[in-house]
Amino acid sequence: MRKKQLLEQNISLFDKLQDANAEIIRLNSEIKKLEEKIESLKSSGKNAEQPSISSEPPIERLKERITERHKLSEDVEYGSAVIGKIVVEAAKNCNVLSLRQNEQAKELINLILGKTEVAKSEILKIVSSDKEYSEKQRLIDAQYVAACEYFVGILGQ
Repeated sequence: MRKKQLLEQNISLFDKLQDANAEIIRLNSEIKKLEEKIESLKSSGKNAEQPSISSEPPIERLKERITERHKLSEDVEYGSAVIGKIVVEAAKNCNVLSLRQNEQAKELINLILGKTEVAKSEILKIVSSDKEYSEKQRLIDAQYVAACEYFVGILGQ
């Protein structure tokens, strides 16, 4: 009986093997068909007109679009540059005062920061006025000089 069971098991396993081999053959033919389809799509993709891709990074393209839409006038750009210089000078002077560690340092720093805000406000008024560009430029430069002189005076205390 044992021999009979082994023979039945052998036949069963042989049938399973045959089924598995048939499945492998079917899958291999399907793989070949899909590979041929991929190759045909690749070749047709090469022939198709591809959109031009800019070599410029996306952030640069975005920056260009934004600056094109929001071009600032010459006087506004000049005023903002001078405001930047005033803020840098104020920061330098505040740093010097904070290193002194005297009793008045906090008050003097507040005076410098207050003058910075006043100068920014005055420059905004100048830029918003109806004066000629050269006049605006002269007045803005005067605000810068006045702020720097004030900062020097504060440091002298």
